[in-house]
Amino acid sequence: MYGVPWGSYAIQGKVTDRATNELIPGIEVKFVYPPHLSFPPSESMTDNKGDFKLSNVVFLDSIPLIATDIDGEKNGLYRSDTIYVDYSKAQHIGGGDGWFQGEFVATADFKLEAVEPDE
Repeated sequence: MYGVPWGSYAIQGKVTDRATNELIPGIEVKFVYPPHLSFPPSESMTDNKGDFKLSNVVFLDSIPLIATDIDGEKNGLYRSDTIYVDYSKAQHIGGGDGWFQGEFVATADFKLEAVEPDE
């Protein structure tokens, strides 16, 4: 039998205000693949609890993840930020049979800086 074991990969986390630690809804979280891979971006919006999850992302050694406030002043104004996801700390959350190894989830939490409307 020929083949390579594989799994599915996801990134989940929270987005909070850096100063107050309050959860921020309505923030776009996006992973843009390097141009040579020709994959569309993976993106998600934080829910009303500030949580997000990107499913079926491609496993890369160091994944840049971008959080952007795209809803104007609705949830306050926040400066965009980029963090890097380390899959070496991903948790195996189950599944797997034969060549399929199951789902692995990495955690990435953002702390965004609030900005004034005129900045």
